[in-house]
Amino acid sequence: MLFRSESGGNTRGGYIDITSMGTGAGTNLLGTTIYKNTTPQTVSASTSNTVLQSILIPANTFKAGDLIEASYRLKKVGVNNTCAVRLAVNTSLTTAGYTIMATTNFNPANNLYNSVQRVFQVITANNNTESFGSLTLSNTDFTNNTAAVSNLSIDWTVDQYVFTAALPVSSSDSITSTYLLLKRIR
Repeated sequence: MLFRSESGGNTRGGYIDITSMGTGAGTNLLGTTIYKNTTPQTVSASTSNTVLQSILIPANTFKAGDLIEASYRLKKVGVNNTCAVRLAVNTSLTTAGYTIMATTNFNPANNLYNSVQRVFQVITANNNTESFGSLTLSNTDFTNNTAAVSNLSIDWTVDQYVFTAALPVSSSDSITSTYLLLKRIR
């Protein structure tokens, strides 16, 4: 919330961070909660779809009406071929049966840096999270695009792992996820 203060003819701007409102203890929490993983993880000498960085989201952390802002950065060593990169979610830390939340890639092969930002809206906590086309190759959802909105079936009422995954085409390239950041905005 922006506020203004006038004192002695000077106008100063600043911000107030509202973290709660109401009479119940913690019943109407407002604001942003940040979850992050800054321990770099690398896949090399592989052409398998590999989990890189992850964050465990405890059950009921995200509720209907929440926004989830996700951003992550990857870098590549080698220019031998392309590499698919995904933000995904699953109840276990594996790519088997996972739900893809966002997709991008290192294409052409000489791209060595990939930074992604997406925003998701929790429509219902047990089965509907809305996003820009989850299978559309894009580093951001701040775009005009013909891709349809994705309605992802994610059950936030149970523990979920949100993670980056890379699928290199060449085992001579290595891909490192340098950070994964999730912001819950309520």
